[in-house]
Amino acid sequence: MDFYSIFLQKRIFSITRLLTISVIVTIVISGCLENYGRVRRSTEVQKMFETGQLPSEYNYHFFGLRSHPHAVMGLEPGWTLRSKSWRKVELSVEVTGVNPVPPTR
Repeated sequence: MDFYSIFLQKRIFSITRLLTISVIVTIVISGCLENYGRVRRSTEVQKMFETGQLPSEYNYHFFGLRSHPHAVMGLEPGWTLRSKSWRKVELSVEVTGVNPVPPTR
């Protein structure tokens, strides 16, 4: 065997190993991100917020300033949220007197 064929075999082995690792990492990452969650805009939910007709069975959390939140979400009672960025809203106390969300443009 000459030097070139040994170098070529090592190079092919390295490329094959790199591709295999890349495929495994891609599969693992896509599997972890699959059910992480989604953000979807809903005109029905927007109208509920604008009119103050929110379902009372949900637990509401906001992100940002209390008077001007960047986002608000409602979670079903069976779900819990462990986050320092999102703060829980008590509807009967905290929402009273806050201006409704302005319509999107």
